[in-house]
Amino acid sequence: MLKGEKKRCQQMKHKKHKTKSSDDRVKKLLLRKQLSQTICSFQQVDVTLLERFVENNKNL
Repeated sequence: MLKGEKKRCQQMKHKKHKTKSSDDRVKKLLLRKQLSQTICSFQQVDVTLLERFVENNKNL
C-alpha cells in the first residue's frame, strides 16, 4: 500500500466516524426536542383537566 493511499484511507475512516458522531448528536437533539414537546403537551392536558375538574365541582 502506498503512503498516500494509506493516508486517504485513514481520512475516510475519520470522516466516517465524524459523520456518525454528528448523526448521533442530531438524533439526541431531536429526541430531547420531542421529549420536551411531549412534556409540554402533558402539562397542557393537566391544566385542561384541572380546569374541567374545577368547573365540574362548581356545579355540585
